[in-house]
Amino acid sequence: MSILIIVSIYSSQGTPPAPGSIWPLPQVWKKSGNLFTLDPKVFHFTSNRASCDIIDAAMKRYLDLIFIDKRAKKHPTLPVLANMHIEVECEDCGYPEHGHDECYNLTVGSTNVIKAKTVWGALRGLETFSQTVFENAAKEILVNQSEIRDWPRYSLRANLLGKKTGNNYFRLF
Repeated sequence: MSILIIVSIYSSQGTPPAPGSIWPLPQVWKKSGNLFTLDPKVFHFTSNRASCDIIDAAMKRYLDLIFIDKRAKKHPTLPVLANMHIEVECEDCGYPEHGHDECYNLTVGSTNVIKAKTVWGALRGLETFSQTVFENAAKEILVNQSEIRDWPRYSLRANLLGKKTGNNYFRLF
């Protein structure tokens, strides 16, 4: 019995993900070995929908998440990624509805842009970008040159409420 428990403890630990890993994996991810650095004193987000309170709050929130370690610094020799532009096609800044398009394209490198049709696609792109940014042992903030295209795997979002509900899914909207 005790051997079984020890095996269970060690087998469930797994290995840590590589720096800059994304979860869940996007539908298309072209990652190169080229690295860029982010300078905490210079890096900022811009958007064509900055008047949207959802985008505005997200840009502030993700800036704090990316630079959560106040000791972080830029790498001395790598090219600096100065900003990430968020481009949203739709002018609607409301809550999501069934059928809203949450797809996005994220490019880090020659151009640094998150392109989405809706605000909610832009938020998914911001989350993905924040996961691609990582800190090395020297406290330098790095990101790989990447091109990412992603969209929801399922058209309907649901929530599993727990064992008392008989493992039935309930629609969120």
